[in-house]
Amino acid sequence: MMHKAQKGMAKWVVRILLGLLILSFAMWGIADYATGPTNPPVATVGDREILSSAFIDEAQRRIRIVGQQQNRAIDTETAIAAGLYAQSLSAMIDRNALLDKADSWNLGVSDDTVAENIRNDPTFQGPAGNFDRVRFDQIMRNAGFSEAQYIANLRQDLINRQIEDSLTAGLEAGQEHMARAILAYQLEARDVTFIEIGNDTLADAAVPTEDQLKAYHEENAAQFSTPERRSARVLLVRPADLTANIIIDEQPIQTAYQNRIAQYTTPASRQISQAIFQDEAAAAAALARVNEGVTFQAVIEETTGAPPVDLGTVTPDDLPGPVGEAAFAADPGGIAGPVQSAFGWHLIQIGEATPETIRPLEEVREEIVRDLKLEEAQEQMIEIANRIEDELAGGGRVPDVAAAIEMQPLTLTAVSRDGEAADGSKPAEDLPPAVLELLFGTQPGDELHGQELDNGTVVLVETMAVEEPAVRPLTEVRDAVAAAWKADQLADLAAAEREKLMQRLEGGETLEALAADLGVEPVTETGITRRSGAPALGGPAREQTFGTAAGGHAGGASPSGASQLLVRIDALKPAEIGTDDPQIDGLSETIGAAFSEDVRSRYLEALREEAGVSINQSAYRNAVDPNGIYLN
Repeated sequence: MMHKAQKGMAKWVVRILLGLLILSFAMWGIADYATGPTNPPVATVGDREILSSAFIDEAQRRIRIVGQQQNRAIDTETAIAAGLYAQSLSAMIDRNALLDKADSWNLGVSDDTVAENIRNDPTFQGPAGNFDRVRFDQIMRNAGFSEAQYIANLRQDLINRQIEDSLTAGLEAGQEHMARAILAYQLEARDVTFIEIGNDTLADAAVPTEDQLKAYHEENAAQFSTPERRSARVLLVRPADLTANIIIDEQPIQTAYQNRIAQYTTPASRQISQAIFQDEAAAAAALARVNEGVTFQAVIEETTGAPPVDLGTVTPDDLPGPVGEAAFAADPGGIAGPVQSAFGWHLIQIGEATPETIRPLEEVREEIVRDLKLEEAQEQMIEIANRIEDELAGGGRVPDVAAAIEMQPLTLTAVSRDGEAADGSKPAEDLPPAVLELLFGTQPGDELHGQELDNGTVVLVETMAVEEPAVRPLTEVRDAVAAAWKADQLADLAAAEREKLMQRLEGGETLEALAADLGVEPVTETGITRRSGAPALGGPAREQTFGTAAGGHAGGASPSGASQLLVRIDALKPAEIGTDDPQIDGLSETIGAAFSEDVRSRYLEALREEAGVSINQSAYRNAVDPNGIYLN
């Protein structure tokens, strides 16, 4: 009995010691080892870390800007699919690689230079062309920047710009010369007259003999062969397929609605015009004139020498605290103020007003339920993926895996790489493209591996049989072989006849006379270029046309090969490019931008390699998609 008591006491001592040890680990930061740091770097460039918080801020700004450009809200799934998160991280890596190089060169930018750039940026200037502090603050709020963040980013960009500008200096010297040469080539024109003669008009192919058919069939076997086809057993597990059996209770719907209420709220807005006075008395005097019946526009122009500043449609958050409160407390059509802010005394004219609106739960219930079901389905997909891996690890095939997760596999009949079956049907057209990729990338009996797609779907493909390409017997394709043989013969014979006609033209006979003999009508086209005009004149004949002098003749097969073309070049018209031709400027800018971007891209690749770039995929996924719904 004593022995049992001693054992029990020993266990408690061990537990207490372990507890103290764990507590000490937590105190010394070992808890971070278990839970992971709260703000880990998503990437490292040299010695520089791109922290998760900075990355998400940058990505959200990019997403917000794109959303404003497209006039719609962009959710996480859409942003991932559009590559906005990846683009943001890539831009931050490039920026840090440049800064790493700038540090090694001791490059910097003074506070005065930063301030001058902000003052001279037209984005932040008011109607008078001067720096407008109110406008600056409004743009910062809309972009999600604090003033300090913007200044820090601008300083980095100005430093980086020193490097980038040095890379592209001098490139503009060759841009205009290249632009002129390209434009002269593109705009060089011809006046032409041409005739088109069908191959069967110029020649008559004989009926092929059996030996000729056999020989043609053998020489062009691939043309008359069946494609490689494969059959498979396919298992598709889509998150959406699981949602049918998921029931969402009312409480999670209510909670999700409250959590997303900002997403469903359109804030109140008003059309605002304002004037700012240096003192309250001047603002009050102007208001008195308005109350006497003089228009707000006239009073402000009279007292300030400039019209009221039209702020457009704004929300309360777009205006400094007391100004916003006054503007949204006044009646539409009225005047608010005078009210004081850090910028002076404001008089505000209220235009059209739109009240705050909140989409009711019933209006968005279906969307919320769909998202909650999808979240639950994603959770179930983790368990399903684990069960699939367990079955495959034990050597299971598609039927075994399907039985283990209680789902029904699909049988895919033999199809070609483009998904077409022997009867012309498309049995794979509703399946993800990955199915055909896996089907033609594996052999029967290969070890199976599930593939998770970007949308969370798990695909498992078991190749069952391979039908190798086979030459179809001549008896099956005799008519097709005969038609192809005749077309080739006609094309060869017609080309020979075309050369005889070219000799007649070179001998002095006119194109019109040839046209009359052949029973075709000549066609005249003026001002055609290499890319435009005379669509019937294509292929080798068009190429020859622009390599032949005026008065000469060109010829060749038509693009389809079913006819022959004879062309007379009536006039050559060099491109007329003026000294200040706007096309030169546009093309030169395009060439310069392409050159600069190419140089910049290659340099950034070298800088990335020199600095060393490491991406923490786990931190990236946690930052972008913490619930693991949209990313693998």
